[in-house]
Amino acid sequence: MLLLIKHSALTIMTQNAFFNQHEFLDIMRKYWKPLAMVALLAAIVSYVFSGPRFIKPHYRSFAVVYPVNLSPYSTETQTEQLLQLLNSDDLKDSLIHRFDLMQHYRINDEQPFAHALVLDKLNRRLKIDITRFESVKIEATDTDPEVAYALVNELLAQLNTKIRTIYRKQFREVYTVIQTQMDLKRSELDSLDNRLRDITVDYELFDVPVQANEVVRGYLGTVDGSNGQFINHESVLKFMANIINYGAEHIRTSGYAYTSRNEYLNLKNQFENAQKEITKELTYVNVVTNPRIPLLPAYHIRPLVVFFSTISALFLAFIMICILRRINHGNIVG
Repeated sequence: MLLLIKHSALTIMTQNAFFNQHEFLDIMRKYWKPLAMVALLAAIVSYVFSGPRFIKPHYRSFAVVYPVNLSPYSTETQTEQLLQLLNSDDLKDSLIHRFDLMQHYRINDEQPFAHALVLDKLNRRLKIDITRFESVKIEATDTDPEVAYALVNELLAQLNTKIRTIYRKQFREVYTVIQTQMDLKRSELDSLDNRLRDITVDYELFDVPVQANEVVRGYLGTVDGSNGQFINHESVLKFMANIINYGAEHIRTSGYAYTSRNEYLNLKNQFENAQKEITKELTYVNVVTNPRIPLLPAYHIRPLVVFFSTISALFLAFIMICILRRINHGNIVG
């Protein structure tokens, strides 16, 4: 029983398929001229309305860059860091204001979420991707070829400015800290130098180890060639008292001053390096492929519009002919 039903269904499907194919060939034979006219009219109309006056062509400009002079913050590569910087909202906001993209994209700035709308449209027209060679490709699409070129060019300029601002802010903080440390160290060094000068002037101590050796020789009467006959014992005793009372302080203060002076010089080197980092002008990308003003559209949409419009018109005309034939056939049978 099941085999009989299956066989009957296959027979009906085969007959319907044959009938449909026969009807298709019959319609094409009898109505090929009207169908050809429909196809021609559809092609002409779609060709006209897919022109630049109605559908503006899109132009694409791109650049390929490699990162340089970047200092990674964690485990990311320089290319990944560059990609994050290029996708920052700060750079895109600068493009929106620089080229007045609200007006260019015909978005009313008074409507709700106007900034989100223009940012979304910019994101769809601005593609930033890492290539398989670890470079970064920046691609902008716009109906104006000069705007497409300018978007890529300005993005690279804003990128250098942003990175330079980040680094300068970082080194300006280091600069301020080092400057404070230098002021403290200079004050400490001045105090030590003043104390050493006081000890030297007041107590005639300038090289304590050498002076102590000479005082001991004078005190013991062992000066070469004199046999102690012309030694001023009063002066020797005075120097000995000065060395005993202030010699250790002189040596200690001299050591502190030496160490402090070296620390100050080290801070000065760091200060000069930070100052150099703040004032230097570096670029942070090597441009492998420079952006150019595109001369031809990025893609040709007119042939697709003409093709699908013509096919759709033919299909609708064919369906209408089938419906009218069925209606006429039913009227005749009735």
